[in-house]
Amino acid sequence: MVRVVDGDTVRAQLHSREERVRLLGLDAPERFSGPRLDQQARQLGLPAEELRRWADAAYAFTRRHLAGQRVGVELDQEERDEFGRLLAYIWAGRTLFNLELVRRGYAWAHPVPPNLRHAAAFAACEQEARELRRGLWER
Repeated sequence: MVRVVDGDTVRAQLHSREERVRLLGLDAPERFSGPRLDQQARQLGLPAEELRRWADAAYAFTRRHLAGQRVGVELDQEERDEFGRLLAYIWAGRTLFNLELVRRGYAWAHPVPPNLRHAAAFAACEQEARELRRGLWER
């Protein structure tokens, strides 16, 4: 079962304990003001307040599709990040949910070596979202 923290982090019940899970292959906007949101805004060339709006949309999309659901978890090369979060791809049925966030423009591809199993697919989905002006790329 899943509880959503934000657009790219969830809490999932795995082997009878709750794990904080950072979704691999992407980065989603921060929900709260601060240096990280400002950095993302500069990186994407968007005003921070507009980016916060997309952070809320990513959170809502993730909640709508994952909250309370049973999901599959796929690991890559590294199991955890520097904050102790499990690094994983989340499967909702046959859909790689991480990829869906990028395809719909709620997040962007963010490959972090050595976790590159689906990197080409993430890049292609971000390109598609940009070309079709979905989500973050609507302007």
